[in-house]
Amino acid sequence: EASEEILLTSSMDGFVGYSVVGDQNWYWDDIFKFAKISGYKSGGNYANEDWLISKSFDLSGMSSATLSFTHIINYAVDMSSEQTLWVSTNYSQGENPNNATWSQLIGFTYPNGTSWNKVESGDIVIPYEYLKENVVFAFKYTSTTSGAATWEVYNFRLTSEDAVKTPIYDVKAVANNTAYGTVSGSGSYEEGSVVTLKATPFEGFEFVRWNDGVTENPRQVVLTENVVYTAYFEEIEQKP
Repeated sequence: EASEEILLTSSMDGFVGYSVVGDQNWYWDDIFKFAKISGYKSGGNYANEDWLISKSFDLSGMSSATLSFTHIINYAVDMSSEQTLWVSTNYSQGENPNNATWSQLIGFTYPNGTSWNKVESGDIVIPYEYLKENVVFAFKYTSTTSGAATWEVYNFRLTSEDAVKTPIYDVKAVANNTAYGTVSGSGSYEEGSVVTLKATPFEGFEFVRWNDGVTENPRQVVLTENVVYTAYFEEIEQKP
């Protein structure tokens, strides 16, 4: 399991603000140590669309991933539509986020919207289809001239778990003499695979046993390690 934390206590490390509409933008509050956005200024509410966009993460090869963060929302109007979280795999850093394809991540805990109380989002499960390269997350803030909330976000944490990889083992099946017959079953297989070995003698020869004393032919083996099996052939005795 691997965990990475950004948006901690020094800067917006790993995140960049992008303003699509309005004069306001995300910024780092160096006193209280969080990323902050508000469409309210000098006694007025202003229309805004502002994105706080993360660096890209490589989640390829992961079996699962979750993210969480801490946030505050005050003077809220409609948090479920105006303070939202998104994920993309085709966003190019520095570009207008509306040029990329995003999917909304839901199911996290919102504050009550009317205080400065900190709230933990809880673990948000990243959909399996986003366990790939160039995964980008974004907090999207919108406001109108009728109402503008203040949103503060910090302690962003992404936790991922490596996919369990099944060991691969090699099987080598050979004849004690290539002039006596052939053996099939060689190859690379996942641990626990059932492999069939078959010894086929040429005319005038017969199969006798395997190197471990087994006389069954064909035979099946369960792989738990790299193995070598030798089939012993003998010339058929010519009787008078």
